[in-house]
Amino acid sequence: MNDAAERKLALSHLWVAFIAFILACFMGEYQVLERSGLISALDSPSVYFASVSTHGVLMAFVLTFFFIMGFGYYIATTSLKQPVWNKPLAWGGFWLALVGVVMVAIPLLTGKASVLYTFYPPMVAHAAFYIGATLLVIGSWVWCAIMLVMFVQWKKRKSRKTCAFSHVCNRNECFAMAMDQCWCCLRGTLSIDSFVLGLDGYG
Repeated sequence: MNDAAERKLALSHLWVAFIAFILACFMGEYQVLERSGLISALDSPSVYFASVSTHGVLMAFVLTFFFIMGFGYYIATTSLKQPVWNKPLAWGGFWLALVGVVMVAIPLLTGKASVLYTFYPPMVAHAAFYIGATLLVIGSWVWCAIMLVMFVQWKKRKSRKTCAFSHVCNRNECFAMAMDQCWCCLRGTLSIDSFVLGLDGYG
């Protein structure tokens, strides 16, 4: 097992999570100052709601997804004592999710997605917001698939052994993420995107 390669993959995910957390902290501080009224120059409803929406996305989606995936790779490789299955696919999932984050960030930072990270029409954001969220979800599904394949590989080699509790939790998280995110992906792709792009009469 190439420990350096596994470490780089895990740390890349964790760094994105940590950066998202730091940015969200600064936005939280801004929101407190803006609402306090202590600095009148900060009073801007449009900037405030853009900040609240971005803060929510960073904390609820970017931080959690990338931290779970990065920590999951570390748990899988250390508890199962085997390398990550299909590293090119794993990196592909990482970059797909990261592209999704960038697509989400652009409308958020330009004030075109101040919807408080919701998926409830008629409050809708720019289509890029939902497409980006969908890519982020699909990227996390790649991680889920890799985790499950690694468990199956381990089980074939160690059929009489009990899996480490840490990876049992990791595997269960895969199922939970995949099921929970189906709604986000389907809602964003089939419903809201078609509405925002004017492809149906939803309203």
